[in-house]
Amino acid sequence: MHKFCLKGHQYRTFTLPAQNPGYEHQRQRKRVQPAFSTRFVRSTTPTLNQVAQEVLVDVLRGEAQEKAMEVDISDYLGRYSLESIGRATMGCSFGPLNRHGTEYSRAMKRFGPAMVKLHLGRRFLPWLTKTFPPYLLNLASELVPWRALREMKALSNTLHTASKLVLAQRLEDLQRANEDMYDGGGGKDLMTFLLKENATSSDIDTLSDSDLLGQMSLMLLAGTDTTSTTISRVLEMLATHRDVQNELRRELEQATTGAGRSLADMDNDSFAELRFLNAVVKETLRLNPPPYPANHYPYSADKDIPLPLGTPITGLDGRPIHEVVVPAGTTVLVNILGVNRDPGIWGPDASEWKPARWLSPLPTSVSEAHVPSVFSNTGYQLAVTKIRIAVAHLVLAFDFTPSDKEIEWKWQGITTPTVRGSPSKKQELPIILTPTKLIS
Repeated sequence: MHKFCLKGHQYRTFTLPAQNPGYEHQRQRKRVQPAFSTRFVRSTTPTLNQVAQEVLVDVLRGEAQEKAMEVDISDYLGRYSLESIGRATMGCSFGPLNRHGTEYSRAMKRFGPAMVKLHLGRRFLPWLTKTFPPYLLNLASELVPWRALREMKALSNTLHTASKLVLAQRLEDLQRANEDMYDGGGGKDLMTFLLKENATSSDIDTLSDSDLLGQMSLMLLAGTDTTSTTISRVLEMLATHRDVQNELRRELEQATTGAGRSLADMDNDSFAELRFLNAVVKETLRLNPPPYPANHYPYSADKDIPLPLGTPITGLDGRPIHEVVVPAGTTVLVNILGVNRDPGIWGPDASEWKPARWLSPLPTSVSEAHVPSVFSNTGYQLAVTKIRIAVAHLVLAFDFTPSDKEIEWKWQGITTPTVRGSPSKKQELPIILTPTKLIS
């Protein structure tokens, strides 16, 4: 698809790196890609282990008080996701260790739902940004009597101000400690890596402060709710599939107690070797790719192209059609969810959640599909590491069973869990957890 199309205007509305088309996107991706290397992801494992223990296990154990209890697990996962991104990529804590969090964490939680409220107006933004200067658009946003727009502006200002403070602190740390930062245990976060690389780059490759702030926004917006909702999906499936949950717990117990160590002693390679844990995560991502509305990926054709079809269709005249002509400027939607559940690709059980499918070779039709997805995302390795570490800590510490409340997944910027029939529209996934030592 990248050979024929650019990402659609939905991705060029704001100045995030992933939304910049053509050369600019390639330039920034080239600068950022090394920061998400396997070496960097490995270095984050101790930090993520610590955050999972502090934000998830310790807090939930304290609230459970040695008994089974129903909790809104999505609330805790949101705090874990934001705090892990903060420490691993920004080198700072956002302080979401309590229920109320901070102004920044509260703004992050409201950002997705606020974006949905602006859905109708967003289609005009490409034209507006090309036609009017930024200062005039900013003035207009103060005068337009649209509550959703003012809410989004307030949230954006909060996030932008906090991001500028973090960037200034990282620059100050770099100037003060410089070469000793890595050896001294500090400066291992992604932003410090980018700043150090930026300092030695040529002018043409240097990322501006605006670029760096865009990178921060991208990492936070793309790496918080998407991760927490994926973990929510995993826990929901484990709660309703007792056999899978028990098998996963046995694998984790064998890797820890059976090997005379704890999860905190495990490095990234050790987590990667947990075949069933990784199968559970991959299968959840296959069935429920998180980031996109209706799980469609919008592209825009940059020229007239013949688009080959994966499977020929029969025309009205009875002849097979192997490709369709897509005029320049046409929006092309790649249905990731449909592809991930296509029996022709995955087999007759494509719509079933079966982690065991990843324990044996997949059909050749899977590798031949070549579709863009979460598996090709720049930060995929880091996201998967965050997910599997959180799941490992939670499954070892607690047993999960479904609540009697019916869960409904709705689009609120990303697909999030809600309670069917609840007057509240907030993200919510009630689940019953019991400390494992009470059932062992």
